[in-house]
Amino acid sequence: MVLVARRNDRLAALQSELKVINPKLELFSRPLDLRDKDELERFCDWLDESDLAIDVLINNAGLGDHGPFVDCEWERVNSMLQINVYALTYLTFRVLPKMRKARCGAILNVSSIASLLPLPNSAVYAATKAYVTSF
Repeated sequence: MVLVARRNDRLAALQSELKVINPKLELFSRPLDLRDKDELERFCDWLDESDLAIDVLINNAGLGDHGPFVDCEWERVNSMLQINVYALTYLTFRVLPKMRKARCGAILNVSSIASLLPLPNSAVYAATKAYVTSF
């Protein structure tokens, strides 16, 4: 199992929790900021070089915001776009060919009920989740 998270403390806590549940579980954990395209590409290169067979990809990372769009900070909007849309699409793009070649695998893209209708105070979040649902 390969785990990624932006914060090392959360990554370590999850790894410990999973090891308690199953001490024989083989875990690889990597700190990864999904907003950083170069870092994401290096991670995918590492996956290729490590020759780990990815059976299941769970695109569960997500970022949200609340408030009128006009009051949003661009940094937050851009982060939502990078994590909720770009990183999910890029990870799928990089992992899917090996799954297809192996003729097995599954990808779970986690969306939200917010994807089903426009939300005035969560416009970008709802739009990114609509992308995930459609994708």
